[in-house]
Amino acid sequence: MKILMLGLALLSVVPLTARQFSSADGKKTMEAELISYTSATDTVVLQIDGQRVRTTTKASAFSQKDQEFFKEFLRESEKFKSLEVSSKDKSEKFETKRGLYLYEKRKEHFEVTVENRGSFAINDLTAKYDIYFTKYDKTGERAVEVKSGEECFEAIGSSGEFQFTTDPVEINISCATTSSCPKCVKKASTVERERVLGMRVRVYNGDDELLTEYYSSNSVRSVASKLDPEA
Repeated sequence: MKILMLGLALLSVVPLTARQFSSADGKKTMEAELISYTSATDTVVLQIDGQRVRTTTKASAFSQKDQEFFKEFLRESEKFKSLEVSSKDKSEKFETKRGLYLYEKRKEHFEVTVENRGSFAINDLTAKYDIYFTKYDKTGERAVEVKSGEECFEAIGSSGEFQFTTDPVEINISCATTSSCPKCVKKASTVERERVLGMRVRVYNGDDELLTEYYSSNSVRSVASKLDPEA
């Protein structure tokens, strides 16, 4: 095996754990940590336990059991970086009459696409979403509210995708009246009173959080961080 001295550490999202590797003929063993596996070149990078040296060699030089371990390591590594999320916001206007007041409202929802750009299927997925929007009370005070939901899907194949539609958020955008409206506080026939700020999506594989940084707009990121310090 060729020993290489590397000045920069290669980082992996998969926790490194030392294990015993065996040669293909079973005559040699070594205690090491797997740093990376490249299927295209059939090479692995190992760090020898307790030493600051790394070795790069052919995966085929190891036992069949070790080669299966390399493939599983690659599969686990890929799932943390292969998912991409995109969304489209949709809206529908409607009116609701209450006594003398005719409220113009809007229902807004998002059509979300979760895409797997990796070479392995990912199973047991859950997409959790938070929609942030403003609401006004009868005194005219504005507050940011959150509507949350989730979608579960069994798997996304290699180069596949999954689509779902969020639950709608209902907001008041104006009050078509000529007199003072108790909901809008003042005469505001065309003033937009409430609005949807955007959405955050988090994708989980079982208990592993794979994707946390999807926001439908730049402004909703700061809103989410104020309401949820862990956002």
